[in-house]
Amino acid sequence: MSMRQQDFAAFLRSLEGATVAIVYSYSNRVDPSLAWYDRWRSDVVFFFGQGVEKLGADARYLDVEQYLTVQNRRDETPGDYIINLHSGLNDIGCWPIISALARWRQVPVAPCSSDVHIIGERKDISNLLAAAAGLKVPEKFDHQSKADRKFVRKPRDLGMSRGLQVALRADLNPEDFGTDIVQTFIEGFDATVVVIRLPNGDYSVIGAQLLTPNNRHDTHWVYSEAMKVSDEQGNADHSRAPIEVSPDLERAISALCEKIGDSAYYRLDFRVAPSGNAPLRMLTLQNAYFLEANPTPTIAADGEFNATMAAWISRNGHLDAMDAESADRLGKLGPNGMLVALSLFSAESSLRSTASAIGQTQVHPKSQT
Repeated sequence: MSMRQQDFAAFLRSLEGATVAIVYSYSNRVDPSLAWYDRWRSDVVFFFGQGVEKLGADARYLDVEQYLTVQNRRDETPGDYIINLHSGLNDIGCWPIISALARWRQVPVAPCSSDVHIIGERKDISNLLAAAAGLKVPEKFDHQSKADRKFVRKPRDLGMSRGLQVALRADLNPEDFGTDIVQTFIEGFDATVVVIRLPNGDYSVIGAQLLTPNNRHDTHWVYSEAMKVSDEQGNADHSRAPIEVSPDLERAISALCEKIGDSAYYRLDFRVAPSGNAPLRMLTLQNAYFLEANPTPTIAADGEFNATMAAWISRNGHLDAMDAESADRLGKLGPNGMLVALSLFSAESSLRSTASAIGQTQVHPKSQT
């Protein structure tokens, strides 16, 4: 058993009685079309809260305003650990405030630090890193392009596929090329790949899902904002199915996660180009085009991330990822218990590593026990 595995087993035992603050974004919009947001929030918060309790820790629930109030008190921190939840409805400039303040107070924050949050969510930066890691990325164009083809235009730093537009060059104006990203539209289907950071620090692809429209021949279909909202409302026009990931693509994905930085988990989005009418059976370096990285993806009990975690556990993928004691315990706690445990361990490991690199010796009291 490696030192990291020994550390992980001891860490799990130390969580007994710890306080984990779960911080979520709050929307006070009086807009009926956003009614699904409250269900999203409760589903996601409950998923993590239940995971915390399964580990024997105490969950403390705070919205962002409450979190800021507590962090402003010198003699109090929100908890021994912090889990940063947010919605892609919010401006990316606001998201890292939770993790930045946690790091300032030297409290481990999951799933990642503020710099990783920004680097991962900024599509222009993550696209550059993806190409450097060996992944295919759709060709990018500027306002001088005269190419007669279909493009996809999307904001560089908004979640939920907000503002995504598929259009011909003639339909785009010069201002559409400002801070937005304009790339070649890849005919095909959408896919998501789930990656977790193991106790030894390695990134592991634990599964992937292919999203296909009800009309399986419609290679112009995209999983847009409208489709995601429709999904939340129970009106999906597509289906999801597990799909294999080739070893070379797995290696490139792991390399990308290393380049972006320490995060307990990632959801990476791809566009997959089919070869003729042959069914898609595997994501490869040849057919998968990187779209974006999500170091803080939405994770709820009925989502694809949870389903992928559950499948990984059911096929005993976790047995090789950690020591026998930890694997036996976490395997019985389900995806949320497993994910919270890995997330908090990753957060503490990252905090200790950063503190050591800059010569700090003081880490928050709970992590010293």
